Amino acid sequence: MAKASEFVRTVLLKLVQTGAEQPIEQVDAQDVLEAMNDMMAEWEGVGISLGYTEVSSLGDEVTVPDSTKRAIKSNLAVYVADQFGKQVDASTILSARETWNNIVNQYITINAATFSGTLPTGAGNNCGDNFNSRFFPGDVDGTLTRETGGAILTEEDTE
Repeated sequence: MAKASEFVRTVLLKLVQTGAEQPIEQVDAQDVLEAMNDMMAEWEGVGISLGYTEVSSLGDEVTVPDSTKRAIKSNLAVYVADQFGKQVDASTILSARETWNNIVNQYITINAATFSGTLPTGAGNNCGDNFNSRFFPGDVDGTLTRETGGAILTEEDTE
């Protein structure tokens, strides 16, 4: 596990806010820590759960997998750049984009859509080898149902 100070120092170096040998200003550190907590809460909100727990001081452990540290650092630099009145360089932006895509690919799963047998495939679509089928394959018992589960009568049923 890495300390919060490692993340803060990397972000401030990327912004050229501090030198490698200079001590971190407490006000800058608190701003970056608060921004990191906010950014990680946003990631959690979109379904990227890394096991992150909020940090409040430079000595706190950052509880994320090692494989995500670079993504957090580069994205955090982009996230706080305006706050410090700085611009990040192109390589940091590229790193942020690439590592974000890696995180999304690793931590978000999109399940395949399933379609009801009453749903038409649409023009130009087909289902497998049956070119004459106008509907997606599925369990269809001959009745149409509405969202509340009740049956909808068809014209044949009303005669």
